[in-house]
Amino acid sequence: MLENFILKEGYKKILYTLVISVFFDFFISSFLANLGYVLCIVLLFVFRNQNKYFAPKKNTLAICDGTITAIDIKGKKSILHIDVSIFNKHILRAPQDGKISLISKKHGLNLNADSYISKKLNNSITFMFNDLKITLIEGCLNMHTSLSKKNEEFSQNQKIGVFTSGKIIIEMNSLLNKNITLGQKLVAGESILV
Repeated sequence: MLENFILKEGYKKILYTLVISVFFDFFISSFLANLGYVLCIVLLFVFRNQNKYFAPKKNTLAICDGTITAIDIKGKKSILHIDVSIFNKHILRAPQDGKISLISKKHGLNLNADSYISKKLNNSITFMFNDLKITLIEGCLNMHTSLSKKNEEFSQNQKIGVFTSGKIIIEMNSLLNKNITLGQKLVAGESILV
């Protein structure tokens, strides 16, 4: 029942923050406890669950909520850069029916995702979803990144993971929808990419 409101990936963080805040309230300082309670509310906001039903579409849809920061077109390939902020919804959704195949998972730093060096040094996960190559680059405020098991069949808009903050780079073997523009806000499961 709790999973209808809060993502299970956030349970431990929220619980630990609440327990530490109560401990501070009783034994150390009410000021620190109040900071902990505020952090607990922020974590509830970050790990909120958006269980919505989406009607299936024949197009490729946005994998996550975010803002388009760059669009690169190389021949018949499109590369889309999406900035995911801490204020977006953080559920990664399957852009189309298919399977995930993990290419690489790199442990590293949590630098600002907008810097050039972050692509090389930050935590990242690169995977294929059918013909889409997707790279998740964690940012400095990232609290959690997870991806579902590989070789599992997903239907369009099904939850495939959680990504709280950073940059998503999607490489497609086709041209983007002509309505996609820089600065546009994408909604997972609703915005049409191809």
